[in-house]
Amino acid sequence: MNEIIKKRRKEMELTQEQVANYLGVTTPAVNKWERGNSYPDILLLPALARLLKIDLNTLFLFKENLTEPEIRIFCAELVEIMQEEGFDTAFQTALDKTYEYPLCDSLIYLVATVMDNCLTLNPADLDDKEEYERQIIMWYQQAASGQDTVIKNSAAYMLAKKYIKNSLYDQAQQLLETIPENNFDKSVLLVDLLLHQGQCDEAAEIIEQKLLTSLSSIQPLMQKLINIELTTGNKEKAEQIAQIAESMVSLFGLWDYGAFVPKLQLSLFENDVDNSILQLKKIIHAIHTSWDLSKLPLYHRIAQMPGIDMKKALVPALVHEFENSKEYDFLRDHREFQKIISDLSQEC
Repeated sequence: MNEIIKKRRKEMELTQEQVANYLGVTTPAVNKWERGNSYPDILLLPALARLLKIDLNTLFLFKENLTEPEIRIFCAELVEIMQEEGFDTAFQTALDKTYEYPLCDSLIYLVATVMDNCLTLNPADLDDKEEYERQIIMWYQQAASGQDTVIKNSAAYMLAKKYIKNSLYDQAQQLLETIPENNFDKSVLLVDLLLHQGQCDEAAEIIEQKLLTSLSSIQPLMQKLINIELTTGNKEKAEQIAQIAESMVSLFGLWDYGAFVPKLQLSLFENDVDNSILQLKKIIHAIHTSWDLSKLPLYHRIAQMPGIDMKKALVPALVHEFENSKEYDFLRDHREFQKIISDLSQEC
């Protein structure tokens, strides 16, 4: 408050004596206000605000919530305080700030994560460690019940981790069910929860499905990268990436289809008729060859799960691509290419 009074008085080109005369107080009293040695009487505050042409919220430096930059600066300061003055002082500073802004979900969540990480890094014999842990959980609970959807889900995720650690499995399960699947990857926590409950096969199924999905999503990215390298004249890099893609199929037991597409990209780029036809035949053979997950150590538990009929999904798309993409123009009059299109069209 003292800085606001001093700043506004000078902006309005008033002396301390003039302010004192307007409010019926002494000049030394105004001087003490500006130095922070004392505060105006509560009955003087409305008149002082009117004199300085500000509202009471401004006079009191009142803000409903902190801004995101202010929160991040404060959290950085917490780390500095912990390093210089110790965990206890940093924690009390964090607690005071959350008391000052009890409805600021972003502040409460970030303070919880910072102090949670700091607590993990501190010695096990830290005084009142259990009490600190309880307060951190309370912060997560508070943030998880807030209005901001992103913060709410993030806090629920962190809280579920705490519940699993403390063997509160039912509460962890209930929390995980509230987090939208499309906005958050809950697989790691679900695996932890199932493992703590002794459900190893169920946990392994989640891991296998996650692994297969992740690896499969990498292949299209590598194909895009090959195209970029070819377009920018880096043929050698493109060939290296194609080799990596092929090795990945073998190493992780992926569908053979993914090993031949990069080679086809290289052949098409060079207008290599013979090799393009060869790779197309290999791709068609892969589409018609069963991919038996039950024989693969990484995916044998999900082998019996219903999956997508890849042949049914791919064949129409391939026919459309072969008939319309300019990449295949140099193959249009080739008898074997026409036969490939004809055979595939009959399956649509």
